[in-house]
Amino acid sequence: MSSFQSAPSSRILALTLLAAASVAGCGEEAIPAAPKLFIFGPGGYASFGNDAVVPSELAVQTYEGTALLQYSPSPYAADAGGSLTLPSIDLSGNTWMSVEGFNSEGTIWLGSSPLMSVDGATVPGTIPVFTGPPNLFFPAYDIGYGDNFDPISVSTAGTPIGRTSQFAESAGRAGAAVAQAPAGKGYYVVGGASYSAGALSNLSANIEWYDPYDGRFNLVTEKGCDGEPVDCAVKLDSPRAFHSANIVSGDRLFVAGGLTSGASGPEATASIEVFKVSGATAERVNSGVPFELLTPRAFHTATLFDDGSLLFVGGFSGSAATPGTFPTMLEFWDPRKASDMQESATPLNKARAMHSATFVPQRGHGLLVVGGRTNTEVVSDAAIIFKQKNAEDFNLQSWSVGSCAEGSLLCRWGHTATRVNCSTEMPRVMFTGGYAAIGTGANSLFVGASPIETIGIFDTAWLLASIPVPADFTRNAALAPDPGLAFGFGSSAAFGLRNIVNELSVADFVVAGGIDASGNPVATGRRISVDYGTCEPTSSVAADLTTPRAFATGLRNEGQALIFVGGAGGATGAADWFYGDNFKFATD
Repeated sequence: MSSFQSAPSSRILALTLLAAASVAGCGEEAIPAAPKLFIFGPGGYASFGNDAVVPSELAVQTYEGTALLQYSPSPYAADAGGSLTLPSIDLSGNTWMSVEGFNSEGTIWLGSSPLMSVDGATVPGTIPVFTGPPNLFFPAYDIGYGDNFDPISVSTAGTPIGRTSQFAESAGRAGAAVAQAPAGKGYYVVGGASYSAGALSNLSANIEWYDPYDGRFNLVTEKGCDGEPVDCAVKLDSPRAFHSANIVSGDRLFVAGGLTSGASGPEATASIEVFKVSGATAERVNSGVPFELLTPRAFHTATLFDDGSLLFVGGFSGSAATPGTFPTMLEFWDPRKASDMQESATPLNKARAMHSATFVPQRGHGLLVVGGRTNTEVVSDAAIIFKQKNAEDFNLQSWSVGSCAEGSLLCRWGHTATRVNCSTEMPRVMFTGGYAAIGTGANSLFVGASPIETIGIFDTAWLLASIPVPADFTRNAALAPDPGLAFGFGSSAAFGLRNIVNELSVADFVVAGGIDASGNPVATGRRISVDYGTCEPTSSVAADLTTPRAFATGLRNEGQALIFVGGAGGATGAADWFYGDNFKFATD
């Protein structure tokens, strides 16, 4: 302890807990073992001398999955150097711990350990725990790493299998929809399916809420129900995948479309389900009231505009086996006419599904729609969909980005699109992965031909200029082609942070996961460094996920962390955290 306390530059170790785990031999007295929880607190030192608010009590809760095994409250005294011994804990099974510090004002910080898979004779070694204020749980906090201490590389005798973020119920998460919770307090994960080699099964009706206060997924339960969460769980009436989920009107979870069970397998639906949500509780809003999209849609996009309207773009209206029609109709939900879906007077310029739709919040609130596919072709036309605040309808400007046969960089489907904010007045959109051609065979819905190894750049600055559009508003990045990007249905997220050492700003993004040429999920990832001044990608380094996953969602948290959640592949019941200041995915 003293070595950490005497290193004022470290800013890492707020507290060390000694958790005693009993390992009993046959006929012998139990031999205590002591895995250490290194708790990274908001302020700095083991004595909390660098913290503005000091806890008077600590509580460690030990879980196996979502079942609480033990609650261990203990008084905290700074002069003890932060060391205390907990009662004996059985560490068998998949175990993790949450840590809470509180005083007379209530909870002042929270954190949790990784998920550990251990047996009764194996005790993990050093276990990192990240904490932060309750409204800014550990991934959202400005974590400073000190000198030579790297919490990601600390060894454990057990086998880490993911982060603490683990779904409360086991279910397929391919094509799950994710919606940011009201006021940014966590997010909801809705539905999903199992995926294997191009086939979907086991459509899910689950709704879970990620709690940023304790870093866990919780079943969303019916408001007022006082039974066990599993008995009170709110479920979708129509289990579905590859649908959309948005928070509208402040606290309404708006779930629309997707693939649901049909006579010949998963097929597109027009059904909409709406819930009034608050944390881990919900009540159904449209129970018994038919409320549908104007046309069935799956693999569409749904984007919330600043005036509260929700715009639906693209998708297909058939089944997973036979996608059928690809509607060009743009439809939207307006909170001022909350009971009806409305058709825009302007249709989409080209039918498509599995496209990208990137919101550009400047100048008329434009939605950049790029790429996608139909049954027979990859789409070579792009569009910007505009809506002025409180306008009654949407306007569309479209253009051709060249023939796909000519290798246009925006001719791709199943790709990622990441908006990167730099020092330039307008952001740039970076396109990665996807396919340049339609595939063949049983996997062709998800596995295309000619996976793309380059990063495409869309420069939105021309939106501020007069028409005609400049010739170079789209181009390939100068980086060499990278096979680590050549996958379909990956996920991406951007982060901007100020380096705590030299105060230089960066604006980078991470792309990870996807489907390889055989239709299998991959863990491959890349961190793309972007020069903040020029907004140009400058390098690409490996940043692999802890488990293969495809169809995941990459989310930006406040602070220096990203989360990649859900999908299909390995242990996708847990989330992957990516830390911006050491640019790694955390595996322990």
